[in-house]
Amino acid sequence: MAGQATLDSIRAVLKSSRFSGISVKPKVALWGYSGGALATNWAVELQRSYAPELSFVGAAIGGLIGSIGNVLETINKGPFAGLAVTGLMGLYNEYPYFATYLEEQFIPATAETFKSVLRQCLGVSTSQFSGQDISSYFKSGAAVPDGAPAQKVFAALNLGQNVPKTPLYIYKSINDQISPIADTDNLVNYYCKGGATIEYKRDLVSDHTSLSITGAGEALVWLEARMSGQSPESGCSTDTVISTLLNPEGLALLGTTLVEFLIALLGVPVGPLSLGTLDSEEERAHFGADPDFFLRYRKAIEGYFNSGWKTFYKGSAAQAEAQAGTLAHCQEIFHDETLRNFMTPIFWFFPFGVTKMNEDGIVHLDGTVNKYDAIVCATGFDTSFTPRFPIHGRNGHELMEDFSKSPEAYLGLAVHGYPNFFMFSGPISPVGNGSAFPGAEGTAEYIAQFLKKFYKERIRTFEIKQKPQDDFNDWVQAKMSKMVWTDNCDSWYKHPKTGKVQVTWPGSMLHYREVMADVHYEHFKLDYLSKNVFDWFGNGLTWSEVNDKHGDMAPYIT
Repeated sequence: MAGQATLDSIRAVLKSSRFSGISVKPKVALWGYSGGALATNWAVELQRSYAPELSFVGAAIGGLIGSIGNVLETINKGPFAGLAVTGLMGLYNEYPYFATYLEEQFIPATAETFKSVLRQCLGVSTSQFSGQDISSYFKSGAAVPDGAPAQKVFAALNLGQNVPKTPLYIYKSINDQISPIADTDNLVNYYCKGGATIEYKRDLVSDHTSLSITGAGEALVWLEARMSGQSPESGCSTDTVISTLLNPEGLALLGTTLVEFLIALLGVPVGPLSLGTLDSEEERAHFGADPDFFLRYRKAIEGYFNSGWKTFYKGSAAQAEAQAGTLAHCQEIFHDETLRNFMTPIFWFFPFGVTKMNEDGIVHLDGTVNKYDAIVCATGFDTSFTPRFPIHGRNGHELMEDFSKSPEAYLGLAVHGYPNFFMFSGPISPVGNGSAFPGAEGTAEYIAQFLKKFYKERIRTFEIKQKPQDDFNDWVQAKMSKMVWTDNCDSWYKHPKTGKVQVTWPGSMLHYREVMADVHYEHFKLDYLSKNVFDWFGNGLTWSEVNDKHGDMAPYIT
């Protein structure tokens, strides 16, 4: 009915040209999200049979609800359980045989509570039934959706009964908490097998609510292209992306205020991404002319790198999605067999050692000589944290020797036994957590904060204590056990002797920056220049009182 109503509405608008001024043959595109996506999707499925005189240049469909039965199961007992009540009562009003079935199933004492959604708005109903088990209102409990009348209604309303001829842009959150993405995957596969033209985006970051906003930019870009006369590529494409807002056009269409709202809503920046390309002269000019846009652009790129950390947790849904997407991408790299053969390097594997190299090539242990025009010596690199120069600590300790055994530090910047010593990118630093600069900045700000105290309070030496360093490394290895780097494989992230992961921070870049924002001075042994640790309090006057006759004598009042 929603699809028919949508098509009838379009018919009515097109017949209004005499008084509305609308073109007799305008370009028409459809766009709907969630419940609106149902109406949009049904309209394009029914168009051939119900309104063959109509033609659409495209339809954007977001947050699609592919199976009513699966939705009821997914949202039951959750924050959106009220949507199930509202949906069931909507079907109650529309299908008399389903109303009779529900009346037989209602528990009399709570029936009127269930029906109250017919007399109130959706927001009230959602709040009223949040977290409730909807099956508790029925005599058959959770078996109610399995009854014949319910299955008859669901079968009539489930999408996938016709293949649309209208080009489609479909976007869906992998974390959709209302409608499982598998239902949309199955519907897209059905359409594609039937010859539909579809661009399908699967979003890793958003959920059902936030995608209605974050997905709008890219949907508008796609619709704008259709309305301007650009035809989409025939066939189907499916991409799993960090965010559906992948280019500056989408961001610009959403606008500054909306983007700021999204940042607050999601807790992570969203915005344009154009990775692996050089900015054009026009784009750079735009950056200079619009600093606010340039800031959003930079935050979006950085946010892209920061938003994929969950893929590194063993067995996580994000990891499974990333693996599937990577495999699909790698399988698509070479489509031309001739090109594949031409580009694949020819090599030989020699399972025995080399005795020497001479002017002709390589001489192997068995005396075989392989001749080459050029030989590249790639025997590996020293990826340990062993310093390239001497660093001396207390009691004759040398950092080269200590780190060659097992490189351990505190927060990747301090080492017990080495006073007045800080370093960048030491053991367990954020070197694989996104862009390197935010990590280095976090380290620098920590060191600057520490040195301010060091100078101001006249401290002679500082040194990280053994226990905080040990506790930190115990925490690191406990967290690493749940991450991909501790799998049974060789990696330069692991120490070749201990097997411990020694390189990257076991959390996101955002996590690292938050940890490094506060210096825990109690973890350090501090040795002051004076016997009295309060000597730096001075003579009881501030600098401005002694040296600045016109200084602010009430700085605490603002």
